[in-house]
Amino acid sequence: MKLLSETIRLHLKVYLYYRWAFFISIIIDPVMLVLIISIFTTIYTNGQQEIILGYSCTQMIWYFAAVRFYYALAVSYSDNELSQDILSGNMIVRLIKPIHVMKWFFSKSAANKIFAFFLEFLPSFFIFLMIVYPDFLTWLSFIKYLLLMIPAFILFFLISFLIGTTGFLLKSISALQMVKAFFLQFVSGAFLPIDFLPETARRIIGYMPFQYICYIPARFLLNMPETAGWGYFLRVLAVGGIWIVILYILCRIYWLLMIKKFTAVGC
Repeated sequence: MKLLSETIRLHLKVYLYYRWAFFISIIIDPVMLVLIISIFTTIYTNGQQEIILGYSCTQMIWYFAAVRFYYALAVSYSDNELSQDILSGNMIVRLIKPIHVMKWFFSKSAANKIFAFFLEFLPSFFIFLMIVYPDFLTWLSFIKYLLLMIPAFILFFLISFLIGTTGFLLKSISALQMVKAFFLQFVSGAFLPIDFLPETARRIIGYMPFQYICYIPARFLLNMPETAGWGYFLRVLAVGGIWIVILYILCRIYWLLMIKKFTAVGC
């Protein structure tokens, strides 16, 4: 644990050096929000409806604001970095280091999210507050949302690492990454709320871990009726935790299988 925390601290120093990359989102995100406001104000006005599938206009706008936050707080690109290390041969160096490759990439992703929380999420969140005030938001719903983004990040990291490990077998996983990006955005609710999908699709997604990455945390941020009590929150944490354990075990097993292919090449 001490080695992991030290590695996170090391990565934080690196991201601090390249901090200006995070400030770009402070300019881009409000522009995206204004575009979202324009789109949904038009939809709700022309449709002459105050509520669509349980979402008010303000909640719908903030749902897609939460999707923007999802990119800052949850999305991990460890699959791309892992694949690049395999292709370049840097994986040999990773393997001889005293920290496991999964822990190394996790610490790097965690450091990125810690840095993004302060330099990307918080500034964007307060700017969004000034543009469209969320009258539905409470401190409790906000805290629940932030707590749920922790398992959301871990889930996304494990999925990305699992895909990145496929690089031992496929070498180039660019096509697989494109499929992953589209699939995860669709089934996690990043494209649009899962409520808008057909019932059969909603039922299938309900048995998967992906809704815990974006859709369900966003529902807590919007303070939807089912999120008011602690029972549902604890159930979401428990189910998310179970999926984390399952995916972690899959990652370790798959890593052991794939690393044999790497060493068999004679590297």
